[in-house]
Order: sequence, then C-alpha cells, then structure tokens
Amino acid sequence: MRFLLLPGFIFLFLTGLSSCSLENDCPTCFTPPEPFNFELVDKETGENLFSNGTYELDQIQIINIVDESTIEYDFISENNINIIQLKSIGWETEIVNYRFDHSGNELFKLKVDAVRKNDDCCSYTEYNEVVISNVEYEFVEETGVFKIKI
Repeated sequence: MRFLLLPGFIFLFLTGLSSCSLENDCPTCFTPPEPFNFELVDKETGENLFSNGTYELDQIQIINIVDESTIEYDFISENNINIIQLKSIGWETEIVNYRFDHSGNELFKLKVDAVRKNDDCCSYTEYNEVVISNVEYEFVEETGVFKIKI
C-alpha cells in the first residue's frame, strides 16, 4: 500500500513545482512608447506647410531646452503625409522640454512628463502631462497627430 502512495505523491509534488515557475505565471511583455507626430499646417487654410512648399525639412530643428542639444526626429513624407515624428520620448521615466524651430525662430514648445511603468509583468509608458505651448493646435485621435496651426 505504501508503494502506491509514493509515486502519486512524487507526481503531485513535481507537478506543483513546475506550475510555480515564474516563466509560466508571468510572461514578459513590452509595449514601446507611442511616437509623437506633428503636422505643421497653415492656420487659415489648414494646408500642410511642407506640402505647399512654405517649409523645407532642413529649416526645422528640435532643441532640448535644458541643454540646447539637437533632438533627432523622423520625417514621414510617404503618401505626401509630411509629418514630423519623435520616437525618443517615453523609453524611460523623464520630463522633456523641447523647442521646435524654423530657420532659428521658435514655432512652439513641447513638454512631456513620461513615466515608464511595470504592471502584470508588462512594461509600458504613461504620460502624466503633455503640454504644447505658444501655438494653436488640435490633437486628431484617429491618426494620433498633433496639428500645429501656424
């Protein structure tokens, strides 16, 4: 009789150990931060300022206000969409203060308070505050684009 109980006990014990594995209980997932997309448009007509030739890409600079360094960005021209995309914000907990310039003149400022979080084994970015100042704008939820009206 003892012989029959022992294999059953060992089986239950080993099954119990394997079900407590962290890998099975908590698969790691990672969600990168959403990029910030900006379309610069004419305040009166709504026309994209790159599409109509008013602005040239080499005239745009994004400056870190804290240390005056230049921030890299992508320019998406595919299908004549012509938007500026920032992918560098939110990879870590940070507050960024950027200035968008055209030919050395300030267009607007961007302040973002980003917090990188971990919850239920997943990491993601939460934005506590996003402030665009010194310009009129609207956020288009369907496209995720800030339309900056200049």
